[in-house]
Amino acid sequence: MPQFTGLLDKNGEEIHERDIVENKYRYKIEFITGCFCAKDKFGSTEPLFQYEQLKVIGNIHENKDLLD
Repeated sequence: MPQFTGLLDKNGEEIHERDIVENKYRYKIEFITGCFCAKDKFGSTEPLFQYEQLKVIGNIHENKDLLD
C-alpha cells in the first residue's frame, strides 16, 4: 500500500507515494533516499515539501497515461 506523505493537496486530499499530482506541470510522487519527492517526466526530482498548490489527479496504477 502506498505510504501517506504527511502532506495534503490544495483540496485537502492526502498525497501518497505513487500519486500523480499537478500544479503547472505533472509529477509522480516517489520515496527516494529518505524523502518524498516529486519526479517529472524528464526524471528530475525535488523534495515534495518545496511545492505548493499541488492537486492529486490520479495514481501510476490507474492513470499511467497522465504522465505522458
